[in-house]
Amino acid sequence: MKSFAILLIVGLALTLGCSNDSKDNGPTGTANHAPVIRSITAYPSTISRNETTEIAAIVTDEDSGSVNLEYYWTCRGGQLTDRSGSSARWLASSEPGTYYVALTASDGKAIDTDSVAISVTSIPQNTPPTRPYAPDPPDYSDRQPLSLDLTWGCDDADGDSLEYDVYFGTDSQLESLIFVRRDLTTKLTSVTDLRSTQDYYWKIIVRDGRGAEVTGPVWVFWTQ
Repeated sequence: MKSFAILLIVGLALTLGCSNDSKDNGPTGTANHAPVIRSITAYPSTISRNETTEIAAIVTDEDSGSVNLEYYWTCRGGQLTDRSGSSARWLASSEPGTYYVALTASDGKAIDTDSVAISVTSIPQNTPPTRPYAPDPPDYSDRQPLSLDLTWGCDDADGDSLEYDVYFGTDSQLESLIFVRRDLTTKLTSVTDLRSTQDYYWKIIVRDGRGAEVTGPVWVFWTQ
């Protein structure tokens, strides 16, 4: 009888011991999985001093997707001016160099951390010219004279000198070209000896001399 009691006590102790060792790490009693930062990207990744860049991360969590995650952004140098979940905005330092912005994602039990490198240069980034606009004659206008000036608008945020190529023809694809005038420095060119009751199509390509080129829309007018 004493032997049976001893065995019963030992069995209960083992049962309780096993019960205390089991861990409920999730709503279904399964082990918790750490979140994973799949990618973290800065766009653009190269900026000038005192400019800003947008940073976005893709984060997943096997247990809850990305719904219940918390995000912690940090940087050394520069300034995080806006943090919203898995995205942030970073203001560059006034000193050129390579800077790192880090993100830590947490599900309350485990974390993942990653960072992105951002290059800060002392050379301002080039802004392309605007797309040519405000054509004259106006787009789809009719009864235009047989000799006239073509004018348009175009701006450049950097104040760069601009050059224009003018394509002029009688079909919407500008395959039947009457002329191409290149490297104009003014937003004006003249056309003469046009045919009566004819459709004419034209477009502008603008360059800023720093590698940026912008093609304008195709415009049309009809002669009288």
